[in-house]
Amino acid sequence: MMLVTLFHWIDLKAFKRKNITPWFLLYQKSLKILAAKELPKPVNMTALDFSTLVTAQFPQISAEFINFTNTFE
Repeated sequence: MMLVTLFHWIDLKAFKRKNITPWFLLYQKSLKILAAKELPKPVNMTALDFSTLVTAQFPQISAEFINFTNTFE
């Protein structure tokens, strides 16, 4: 019952895809690209830990990816 009440008060429009920030969409796109390069992000790994893994694999994008990832921590 409490869950139903909670959902009633939440503005469900906030969860629609069109309201997702461009930064989050860009991060999701970068995760897809890295997964295509055989470096998928494990579900249980934090963004910061994953950025460390990415920098070890792709040192040429290390500083930019770490700074970008800090947005999501």
